[in-house]
This record gives sequence, structure tokens and C-alpha cells, in this order.
Amino acid sequence: MMKTNHKSHKSRWHHLVFAFLLLLLAHTTQAQLVNVPVTGFNNDIVANGTGLTNTVSTGTLPGVTQPTIGVDGNGPGAYSFIDATYKWYSGSAAPTCFLPTGGAVPSAQTSGLTYQLQDYSSNNALTIASNTYSGSVWPTSGSVDLVTPASYGKLFVLYESVLNTAGPSITATVTFTDLSTQVFAGNTVVNWFTNSGVAYTPTISRAQNAAPGNPGGCTAGTGPFLFQLQLPLSPANFSKTVQSISFNWSTPTGGAVNTVDYLHVLAVGGQAACVVPVDQPTALSLSSPTGTTIAGSFTAAGSSPSGYLTVAYPTGSAVSNPVSGTTYVVGNSIGLGKVVGVGASTSFTATGLYPGITYDIYVYSYNSGACATAYNTASPLTDSQATSGAGASLLINPYGDGGFESGGSLAANGWTVVNSGTNAWTMGTLPTGFTNNAAYISNNGGAAWAFTNSSVTASHIYRDITFPAGQSDITLSFNWKAQGETSSWDAIIVYTCPTSITPVAGSPASTTGNTATWTGGSPTALGSQLWLQGTNTQTLSLCLPAAFAGTTQRIVITWKNDGSGGTNPPAAVDNIAIVAVTPAAPANQATSLVLTPVSTSQIDGSFTAATSAPTGYLVVRYPAGSATTDPATGTTYAVGATLGLGKVVAVGAATTFSSTGLSGGTSYDYYVYDYQNSVCAGITYNTVLPLTGNASTNACGTMTSPITVGPTGTYPTLSGAGGALTAIASNGISSPMVIELESTYTAAGETYPIVISQDACVTSVNNLTIRPDVATAAPLLISSNNTTATMIINGGSNVIIDGRPGGSGTDKFLVIENTSSTAGSAGNALLLRNEASDNILRYLDLRAANLNPASNAGTLVVGAVPGVVAIHSTSGLSGNDNNTITNCDIHSVGSSGNLLNVGFYAYNNTTVGSPANNDNNTITNCNFYSIFHATTVTANINILVGNNNYNITNNSFYKSAAITYNYTGAATHRTMWITPNASAVASSGFNITGNFIGGTAPNCGGSAFAITGAVSYLYNGMDISVGTASATSIQNNTFTNFTMSTSNTGSTACVGINIANGAVNIGTVTGNLIGSTTTNGAITFTANANTGGFIGIRTGAGGPIVISNNTVSGIDLVGSATITPVFNGINAGGGTPVTISNNTIGSSTLANSINAVTAYTSTSVQTIRGIIVNGGTTSTVTGNLIANMNSNIISTGTAGHTVLGIAVSSTSSTVSDNKIQTQQQFQGQLLPVCIIVALPVLQMLLKEIIFTVLC
Repeated sequence: MMKTNHKSHKSRWHHLVFAFLLLLLAHTTQAQLVNVPVTGFNNDIVANGTGLTNTVSTGTLPGVTQPTIGVDGNGPGAYSFIDATYKWYSGSAAPTCFLPTGGAVPSAQTSGLTYQLQDYSSNNALTIASNTYSGSVWPTSGSVDLVTPASYGKLFVLYESVLNTAGPSITATVTFTDLSTQVFAGNTVVNWFTNSGVAYTPTISRAQNAAPGNPGGCTAGTGPFLFQLQLPLSPANFSKTVQSISFNWSTPTGGAVNTVDYLHVLAVGGQAACVVPVDQPTALSLSSPTGTTIAGSFTAAGSSPSGYLTVAYPTGSAVSNPVSGTTYVVGNSIGLGKVVGVGASTSFTATGLYPGITYDIYVYSYNSGACATAYNTASPLTDSQATSGAGASLLINPYGDGGFESGGSLAANGWTVVNSGTNAWTMGTLPTGFTNNAAYISNNGGAAWAFTNSSVTASHIYRDITFPAGQSDITLSFNWKAQGETSSWDAIIVYTCPTSITPVAGSPASTTGNTATWTGGSPTALGSQLWLQGTNTQTLSLCLPAAFAGTTQRIVITWKNDGSGGTNPPAAVDNIAIVAVTPAAPANQATSLVLTPVSTSQIDGSFTAATSAPTGYLVVRYPAGSATTDPATGTTYAVGATLGLGKVVAVGAATTFSSTGLSGGTSYDYYVYDYQNSVCAGITYNTVLPLTGNASTNACGTMTSPITVGPTGTYPTLSGAGGALTAIASNGISSPMVIELESTYTAAGETYPIVISQDACVTSVNNLTIRPDVATAAPLLISSNNTTATMIINGGSNVIIDGRPGGSGTDKFLVIENTSSTAGSAGNALLLRNEASDNILRYLDLRAANLNPASNAGTLVVGAVPGVVAIHSTSGLSGNDNNTITNCDIHSVGSSGNLLNVGFYAYNNTTVGSPANNDNNTITNCNFYSIFHATTVTANINILVGNNNYNITNNSFYKSAAITYNYTGAATHRTMWITPNASAVASSGFNITGNFIGGTAPNCGGSAFAITGAVSYLYNGMDISVGTASATSIQNNTFTNFTMSTSNTGSTACVGINIANGAVNIGTVTGNLIGSTTTNGAITFTANANTGGFIGIRTGAGGPIVISNNTVSGIDLVGSATITPVFNGINAGGGTPVTISNNTIGSSTLANSINAVTAYTSTSVQTIRGIIVNGGTTSTVTGNLIANMNSNIISTGTAGHTVLGIAVSSTSSTVSDNKIQTQQQFQGQLLPVCIIVALPVLQMLLKEIIFTVLC
């Protein structure tokens, strides 16, 4: 850690004062969580720079640092972490997720702690292996030394571990400068791809140490991960100076480079110790207000400690003191005790206790803060109290028969045994990690906690339980261990069944399933099978059916193993408990409801919490005087749900709420119901005399239009407490309202995001318009870097945002932009959500720098939402409907580098096909341009699940002539990516008509839309996956003035219109044009790798699909003498039925209208096909023209180069009335088949086939 030398400029200060200040400064610095610089690293596990990573020793390429060996130990072919600069080859794609630049790693486990990784170009990890092996270079133990020894209360270790076995534990030993030590044994480390206890939450990646060394995926939550180990020092060591930390594995494991386990220590953190409080609280008072709770209060300690830790023990149990340096939360275990209170409060309520059991309560004072927590463990405050047991029954006692403490055998504890084979249930103290006795599997009568994995077993213990009537909240819990075998071959299973069914030895049979056949029938398995946890004691808690109340049922715990494989130990269980509780509503209601009208559409409320401390409160709003409907016990209501004539406005523990979406000048009744939420029985409402009140919204006012905003306007800003939108929301309108931005308006005083909320006074008649005033002669700019959005229409309806001065003309003089760019923390320029409907955005210049990639998996995470404009999800029941975006420019803020991934984005996470989806939104007459990212997925329009019936018409999609699109990552780029299909029916009815794709100006004008890349990227003009409820219509669209060069080897490298799923009509009203009927090379596709291809129209699944009246022509295919592109005019590769009629592939008047322009000499097959129908597609191919396709082959090889007019391999097709005219230039030894019509089919009609063939 860098230290600053603070010098006094007042030399006359007394040396004692100066020394005191230095001591104070040192104390303040030590009190913080800090990175602790250490030495002793022996391994470089981070690949950085450009060059190969697969060397065992440090690499020698200039400017490149090689990892000494992979993280998983395998050397060449293993994996290493990567940083932002890593590339295997200079032309490789740059990684998109990596270790942080600069090496700062904020801990997700300890707030305020930031580790500092070592330089990625030098040794940056201490690596130890769990065993030696042939060729091993790694020690089995190692240590790091503190650069500056210091005193700490707690140490933290940032690590990575690769577990090739079940994994032994790690022993960490802290050595102090006086050579004394503190040993931390039994530390379980986490495997690097296990998403549990992750210490660094941003996504990182790895690369394989073998060509091509591509970075791994960047899907959040999939790994690899970094983890943290905590080492709380004992109070006796707080004043000592830490010198080093050593690490070793508890036992040797593995015997080869890829079977041993690895620990990589990456960094160390520290926290100074707090001072132990000098006294304890006094005067403990205890009671049991319910059958399973104990409430307590006490008098605070005189030394005013930071807080108190309260622990409950079954009476008479051995007590374990809390460990200083450890932070506990309610529910943690300390020895045999359970933490029931933590914090400064001098009262607590211990919940989840067993009914009718006496508990010893211990209260410890502690100090905490920016230091490691220090507990006073001397003479804690203590007393005893039994739970009342009222309304609750302990049906199996974990401290008695459920803990196997009531007798010397399983039978003496009330358990019946049904054993099979060698592996049998017994009981005793042999299993570790349990309290005294446990039931366990043994293969030698109890002498060993072990099983014979070659002996097929299904052994059971069971007992019958009578459940009291009315006590329907029933929980079964126990502690367990079992290693066994993966995929549930060896596992513990919990069953229930009527007492008429008796377990049978050997059933379930040797299988991964849990289906058993016993005498009298088959039992019901509860929860998941339990296995692969043989080291640490686990706790299982299961809900038993409420219907068990008033019946007697048999509870069975089974161990089963197959006859091969599996690792010891087998099953061990202890502390089995069954608790049945009568679900009870809270004893009383909340009080003192205060309702405050905020605006014409909002009323806020607050109330005083109920003294019975319920789980939460349900708030329901009714039109004043309406009949009410009580909430139903067992039913959970969401905000926005209806309850009779009412609407739920709040659910949860909060005692405040906001009721929005109201009508102006309207009276409403509010009802507040307390509820108790039990784990198993669900929610119980108190419906007796709920708290109620009445209030009215502000009446719609008579504000005069227009309102001006600007330096001399009626209001200085749109947003904020003094802004125009707040005034309208508070006062209301009763006629159409226009907010005019003065020509001198600046957005410097705005509060972002600018939010336009729902206002009941704004209607289709009395709408709200925001626009520049008529004097505006230059664009006005509203700009922010807000990670949500610059402007949000949040539930607002009938709002018009118009960029034209005075609302007339065509000038786009209102710019709304968002400059935030980084993926994961970028915002939209405009966002519509939460019932935003019937709004119009017109003549706007909309810009963003948002680098969140296009996706078919939607997100609502703030900062991660793609797009310049986004329509999102809803909190209501109707969705964001009938919005129109017209005559807008939608593009990037910048003009170089990675610009923007998505222009328009729509995602709604409500139930697919429900009224809450977004419906009937329109994007028309807009220009989309400058949407480019070199490595990640892009789409001008990206519409996902929860959206239906959009109109996308008369838009232009092009690139700025001055910007080069050169892709360096193998991503897919699309103009339109419309993939809302999440079922076979819903998410349909789109209208995509009259759009232009290509060029560098609107309507495909200007020079060609040129994209290049020496990588395997793909491009789709349209990629459509919709439902079948109503047909999606694709009409009169033009894709032309476009060039592409790619190294992709697939026939789908470039697709004009791709139908992945759905009922779709393509060209049935007015045909689509892909290319040109008059110009050769209107689309030029260049293949940099063999068999890269162009498809005009392609179909996948779904149907029916109709493809009619479309033209694919003016296509040039460029390769080389050894690289051949391929072509398919229409490729029906799926979907049924498919009708292909009256389309033109090529041209009867334009020579070489489909033209492989490069002389091709290779022996690889070149295929140019007009129409192909394959797979199981039912098709009708009729009335099509295929003409003037040229291959330009001069091969002397023996490959079957083919120009195919119509190729049909479907077993159910009709082909009729098609015309095929083919011109082909050919030289070589083998005459290709120029026309193929009539591949093997069951139904094929061949009529009037006209051949014009020049070979």
C-alpha cells in the first residue's frame, strides 16, 4: 500500500502534538479495510498482450507476458485468465470480459475492501498443488510475506481454486513477528466455476493455452469466479504484528497434472481489530409470545458498545463463544446455538424455535465498524425461557428421538429399520460434524461409516407421525452428509406415504431415479436427492403438505446406491425435526393511516406498524364507496393485481406507499391488511377491521397553454421540483397543453432522468406536447450520461414529443441523447415503460453511445438495457401500447470506434400473450444509421419477447459514408432482429413494409453500405422469429446498394430475409426486392473462406409461410481461384407448409443477374441454386422464374459443380408452372448438372418447364 508522507508546514507546533496527530492518523488508516501488499508469488496465471499462451516457462515474444502455467495446471492446452489486452494472434477478436484493467478488485463479500492484483506481466499468484506428480513444478505448500508487517483483527485472502477431486480443505497459518502462529484449519475452498460466495461479481473470462486461444464466453453467472477466504484473528493476537500467511492442503489428492487440486492466492486484505467492550448488558427479561418464539429485552451496557449478539441454545447445551473478527447474522450457528439477534437494539425476538423447548439465551456486547468485530465473551448476560408451544407441536424432537439421543438403538428412538444387503442403517457417534449420535450407513455393523459401492442397496429408516388437526404449517428438517456418486446414482431420498405402505429393501432399484415400489403402493419423494456433500454438514428443510394435518403419515429416509462407483462416506443424518404450527393471522392491525394527495394522479400513504410485528401489509385501493373483497388466505397478490373492485397498490413490510395511475379529482378508499407469511403454509391475512381511509386526488386544473420553458420562460426546466412537468402533475390540465422550449433553452438545469409520469388529466383529447418554440433556428440539446435514460415516459400516455419548431415543417430541432457507453452501465436516450401508451415521438434526433449488445434474452437491469430508444416492461396489466415513433433520426453519438449496438429495443417480461404485453407500436419513416460494434452483436431494431403487432414501415437503414464498418469479432449483425417468439402461438402479427436497407443515405441512396471483416461474422437484413396466432406481413421492402466481405464458411453468412419461426407472408401483397432488376452487383458478397454464402430468403420453423412476388437479382458473388462462394435465392429449410410462388430469382433481361464473378479453379463444389426446398417441409413451388445465373467455373478437377434451378428434396411437394432460364460459362473436365428439378419426392407435378441452357 502506498503511504503518503505528511509534513507539517508549522514548525512551531509542539512535537508532542505533532506525534499525537500522527498516531491519530495511523489509527484512522489502520481502521479501514485495506489491501495488504505481499510477496512470494510463484506463478503468472494471467495471459496478456498478443501471442501464444501455451508455454510452461515465461514467454519471449516482444511485449507479451505468458502465463507460467494454466490456472487448471495442465500447461499447454489448459486455461489462463486474461486481461483486456489479450489476443492469441494480432487479428484475434479482443476479449469482452476480463480481469479488471489496473487490477483493482472490489470484494463483493466485504463492503469497502478492494484487493490489488499484481502486475499481469509478472508473477501474480501463489500456486500450490494438493500433491506431487511426475514433472510437477508446484509445491504442496507456500507462503506470502507482508511487505510491511502490521497488526490486524481479520485477514482476507482473494483466491482461485481448481478442484479436480472432491477437494481436501486448506489450512492457513498466520505467523507473527514473535514467531507465534494462529492456525486456521478446515477451510473449504470453492471450485472456480461454482457460482457460490463469489468475491468479484463482474464477468471475467479465460482462454485456452492452445490455438486459436479464443476467449471464453461472457455469460454472467457461468464463471470462472474469484473467491474470498476470511481469517479472523483471536483477540489474543490483535496486538501482534502479522509477518506472513502460509497455506497447505489438508491431505494429498490426485497423482497427475490434471487430477491434483490447485490453490492460487491472488491478493490479501486486512482489517484492524476493534476494542473489546469492557462490560455486558444487564437485566435480561424473557417471554414466549407464540408457540415458537422467545422475545427478550435488556438494559444496555454502560460502555455503549456498538451492539449486542444474542444466541439461543437448547438448555444445558455446551456454549461456544463468538469468534472476534467474525460478523454474524441472524440464523447463523455458533456451536450448538443459533444467533437470534444482532445489532444495537436492546430487544429481540427469536423465531423459528422448537415448541415446548427450553432455551438458554446468551447476550454478548461487541464493538464493530471499520474494524474487525470484537466480542466481550467474559460473563455474558444469560437466562432461560421455554417456548410456550401454543398452536404448535414438536412431532419429532431433534434433541431427543430425532437426534437419536433417547436410547441406544434406532428402535429405541422410535425408528423402524428396513435394511438391504451389506450397506445398512445403524446409529452411533462415528460420523463427524454432528451432535453426539447420528444415524448412518455402515457396511460392517457400525464399525465404519462407509459403504461397499459394489453392493446394490436401498435401505430405509421410517416412523409414523400423527399430525394434529389444524396445524397445517408443517416443516421437516435435519442435518445430513453423503458423498456417493454423481447423477444421483448414490444418494439420500426422503419419502412420505400413508401407513398402509411399507418400505421394501432394495427399492428403489439401482437407478438415478427415485421411483420406488413398496408393499401397498409407491411413496412420494420430497425435494431433491441428496449427494456429493461428504465433507461439510448440510441442513435440509422441507415443507410437508398442509393436507397432512389431522392424519397419520409415514416419514421415510432412504439411502440407495448402485453397484459401481461412488465415494465414501455414505448417508448420515441427525437432528431430525418435524414442527407443525397452526397458521395464524397477525393479532392486530396497523394504525394511524395518513393519506396525502400529491397530484392529479397520485396519493401517497403512511401508517404506523402493527405491534404484533406481522410479516407485511397488503394495501388495496377502491373507488370511493365500492364494495370490498377480503384477500384470500394462501393467495399472494402482486402490485397491480385486482381484488374484487379494488387494485393492489402495495405489498410488503414497508409502512409507506404511493398510489399512482389515478384519475384527477376522484375519491378513493384505501384498506390496509396485516399478513403473516409462514414458510410452508403460505400467507395468512388479518381481515378483521382492516385499517382504512379516504382521500381524493387533485382536480384537473385550468393551466393555460402554452407553457414556456427556458431562461425567460414560465418554468426554467422540464424536470425537478420547479419544472413544468411537476407543475402539470400537481395542478392538472383541462385542455390540450403545449410545453414550448425557448430558442435559448439549455438542459443544464435538468434533473436526469427527465420523467414524464402517468397523469389522469392528460387524455387523448387533452394531450400534452413538448416541442421547440417557433423561433428556434438550431437544434436544442437534451443530453445526459444517466445509466437508465435521459428521458423516461414512465406510465405517461397521450404525450407528444415533437422536434419541429412550433410543431410544423420537417426540421428535427430537438436532440435527445445519452452519452453513457460502457456495456453494463449505459442508458437509453428515451425509455418507455409501465403502461406508457398512445404517445408520439416525431421529428426527433435521438442519439446514444450505448454498447450493450443486441440479444434475444431480454434484460431489465439498469445500465444493461440496449438501444437509443427502448420500450420496456410494465407494472400494470395493459402493457406499453399504441406508441408511434415517426420521422426520427436514430443513431450513435460518436463517429469513430465502437459506436452503438442497438437503435430500437423492446422487451417485456410479462406473461407471453397476455394483455400486459406491448402491442401495436409503430416505427415509421425513421432513419437508422451509424450502428456499429466491431466485436459484439448489433441490430438496428431488436424486438424480444412480450411484444406483438408492431408496424415497422418506410424506414431507412444505412451507414454514414465516412464511417468504416470493419468487424473483428465473429458476431452476427442484423438490421432487424425481431424474435419475440416464446411459444408456438403468441408474439405475432408484425407488419414490416416499405423499408430500405443499404446505401449511405435514406432510401438506399448514396454509395454502398460496405461491411468488411477478416473474421467469421454474419449479417441478416431481417431475422424474424414470431408466433403463429396471426400472420406477420413482410411487404415491399428493399435490400440493395450493399457490399459484404466475410470469412464465415456457412451458406447463411449473409441472408436478406431469414424466417426462423412463425406464420409469415413475404411479398404476398407487394413483393420485396433483394438486389436490383437493372444493375449487376447491387449486392456484392465476397467470401474470404470457402463455401461462405448468400441467401435471399430463408425459412426455418413454424408456418404457414408464403413467399410470393419477390425478386432476388443483381447479386455478385466474389471469391478467388481457390475460394468459392455459394448462393441460394430462396432456401426453404424448415417450416410447413411453405408456398413459393411467382418469385423471380435472377432476371430474364439482366445478363448475369446472379453472377459468381471470380474465375474458380478449385476442386471444391460450387453450388448456385435458385430455389431449394429440403427437409420435411411440405411445399408448393409454382410460377417462379429462375434466370441468368452464372457460375464462371474453370475448374479442371472432378468436383460436381452445379447450377440448380429448383432443387426439392422434401417428401411432400408440388412443383408446377416454373420457368428456368440459365446461362452458365463453363470450362473443365466435368459437365455440371445445370438444372435439377425432380429429386426424389412423393408428390411432384412437372408442368411447362422451359429450359434455356447454355453449357
